[in-house]
Amino acid sequence: MDRKIYYSFKNLKILLLSLLLILLHSSSGVEKSQDCRYYGNLTGWDNSRCGCCSGWIIEIEGHTFLADSIPNKKQVLSPKDTIFPIPVDIDFTPEEFCSSRIVITCIKKR
Repeated sequence: MDRKIYYSFKNLKILLLSLLLILLHSSSGVEKSQDCRYYGNLTGWDNSRCGCCSGWIIEIEGHTFLADSIPNKKQVLSPKDTIFPIPVDIDFTPEEFCSSRIVITCIKKR
């Protein structure tokens, strides 16, 4: 009788360990990438000098915004990208003081 209990317990341990490994692999292995919520076009650079001027010009859903910087710029703009507009997927937050300025939180070349 002891032998049957030992094998049942051993099989149960193997099963639980396998399930635990599967759960760990599926939950922590690959994180979902952040999806950008809007479609936009990176249209160039504005060299104007004023409080709310200058920066990258970005058109999003018919509105034009300016941004100081582009996160992961090397992935979005390669040296070959000299012709604008460049279609992008983008997400942003408005800048606090200037209504036409944004802070880009996600940007990917389409």
